Parts: sequence; structure tokens; C-alpha cells
Amino acid sequence: MPGALQDQKRTGRHSPPSGQGPQAPGCLDFSPAHRLRTRGEFAACFAAGRRYYGKSFLLFVRPRADKSAPWRLGMAISKKVGNAVARNRVKRVLRECFRLCAPRVVSGLDIVVVAKKSLEPRLMTLRLACHDLEPLLVRLANDLDRPAQSGSVTACDAPSSGV
Repeated sequence: MPGALQDQKRTGRHSPPSGQGPQAPGCLDFSPAHRLRTRGEFAACFAAGRRYYGKSFLLFVRPRADKSAPWRLGMAISKKVGNAVARNRVKRVLRECFRLCAPRVVSGLDIVVVAKKSLEPRLMTLRLACHDLEPLLVRLANDLDRPAQSGSVTACDAPSSGV
């Protein structure tokens, strides 16, 4: 009986690839240089950072000593936002929004993004996130005397389809 299953024919249908795994080189890169990693970095940003309030997000922004250093992003998405799938979706959308918008707006800053409880993860798209964050990024660049870099635009170039 052990060989009985080996003799059965397959129907020829197979599941498509899951989309997981390594990305193409240079594609959708969010390098470690742009991440806040340690508890101390987050704590310093929460304690000494300036707050910027948006509709769905709260930003804690702390200037770094070196103005030419790259910006670094940390995210605090609590369980009040939703389950792990919903929280990870919000994180993916935020990373992509910062990847598209922030390099043109800020440099030399540590930024912690906190998702508000009122955030609806199912409705969160890249366009909505960029629409909410872009004015905050422009305002913080002006407040902290970190002007927008050359070639910047006033609105994020987010695609219209939801991510």
C-alpha cells in the first residue's frame, strides 16, 4: 500500500508562486541605513522628538547631528490597529510611501510613525498614506530647517491603484 499514492496521476494543475522570496536586485529597496533598529533609538525619538499629527498617523521626528545623514524610519503599529496581517499591511504601505516620498523631502532625521487607533487597515492604500503623510513631511522639513532637496515635487507620485 505505501506505493499506491505514487501511481496516481496529477491533474496538471499547480498553484501559482506565492510572490514571496527574494525580490529582483535594486527593486523596492528599503535599506538598513533607513531603519531605526534599537529600543534606544526609538526611545530617543519618543522622548526628544517633535510631534506632527495627521489624520491616521502621528510622527515623532528627531533631528540627527549630521544633517547630511540619511533619514531613518521606525514604525510603531499597535495591536489596536488590527491583527498581524493588518499591521503588516500598514507597515508595507508606510515603507513604500517613505521610499517614494521622503528621500525628496527630509534628510538627517529620525522618524517614528505611530498608527492611530482610528486607522482602518483594510482601506489603507498607498495613495491615502502618501496623501496623509506628504503634508506632514513638508511641514517638518520647513520647521526643522531641512529644505526639500532639488527635484522634489509637492505631491507624492503614488500610483492610483491601492497597495
